[in-house]
Amino acid sequence: MKKILLSIPLLYLLAATSCEKEPEVITETVTVTETDTITVTVKDTLDQSVAITVEPYTQTYYTSLGYYSSVSQNFSVTNLGSEEYDWVSVTFEATTADGAKYTGASSVYNLGVNETLSGQAYISVADKECVSVKIKKTEVVIY
Repeated sequence: MKKILLSIPLLYLLAATSCEKEPEVITETVTVTETDTITVTVKDTLDQSVAITVEPYTQTYYTSLGYYSSVSQNFSVTNLGSEEYDWVSVTFEATTADGAKYTGASSVYNLGVNETLSGQAYISVADKECVSVKIKKTEVVIY
């Protein structure tokens, strides 16, 4: 049974909006097994929040070629805030068996209040076996 470490930093970028206080980066770390689906809810100091649901990552080993495929990471984002988010980007970090780290990102757009959108990120891991995936960064932009 493999473990997946999910660390969720959430950073809100408020474009075309003035605010005197910079938003805080909030991090929540959750460890789950490879077969679990998890949902993490993150809320910032501006009372904006999203729920990110992460499915187990997938990777194929090609026996005849002797190498591993890229990592595929499915996820969904739900807007729990009070206004539409124009853009939500999720950056994932995969760690391979030799300890190397690789990143991949995906975005969803025009996320309405209480709406859920799905995305998929591909992480190229140089033909190596992936042993864990975590969310490295989440950005939400409101215009």
